[in-house]
Formats: sequence, C-alpha cells, structure tokens
Amino acid sequence: MVSPYYIIISEFYILNLSSCLLVVYQIDYKKITINRKISMPPIYNQKNKENAILFLQENIKSL
Repeated sequence: MVSPYYIIISEFYILNLSSCLLVVYQIDYKKITINRKISMPPIYNQKNKENAILFLQENIKSL
C-alpha cells in the first residue's frame, strides 16, 4: 500500500512583474525539497501575495 503524501510549500517569492513564482516545496514522506519557478497566467498578474496564494491553492495538484 502506498502512503499518501503531502506537499508542504515552505516559502515562495514573486520574482518579477511577469508573475513568475519561485516555489520551495517539500514532499514530506520522501523528505525532498524542490525549488521551482512557475509562471502564473495573466489573470494573476498583480504583484502581490494574495494572488500568488490563490494561484497556488487552485493549481497545487498540477504543480
């Protein structure tokens, strides 16, 4: 039986006005930390954390 796993987003940064995020996340059962740049679509194009959090909540499964 495969254990469920959880993605823990430990930090993220909005890098520039093109809404690129640098997301640092950890897959807890393997203890892997991943740094990844993710581009957000224009609908999230404002440089603020509220939009970034919304984007991450809506897209976490596809990241």
